[in-house]
Amino acid sequence: MMESQNTTDPWEVIIRDVSRHGVGFSSGVPLEIGEMCLIRIGMGPMKLAKRMRVVNCETRQDRTYAIGGEFC
Repeated sequence: MMESQNTTDPWEVIIRDVSRHGVGFSSGVPLEIGEMCLIRIGMGPMKLAKRMRVVNCETRQDRTYAIGGEFC
């Protein structure tokens, strides 16, 4: 689940990879490089909620966006 300072409602994304330093995911919504967001990953006892800064946003052939974020 994503929340951005530039949107009013959270939306779901597909997580591709996650590490100590950041996260890669696919989204139907483009994000600006440098934009600050809140990402929530997981359910139940395995949860992560972190602020992140967008470092990459590329348009994919399927009209989604491949986004990379660095945890703050």
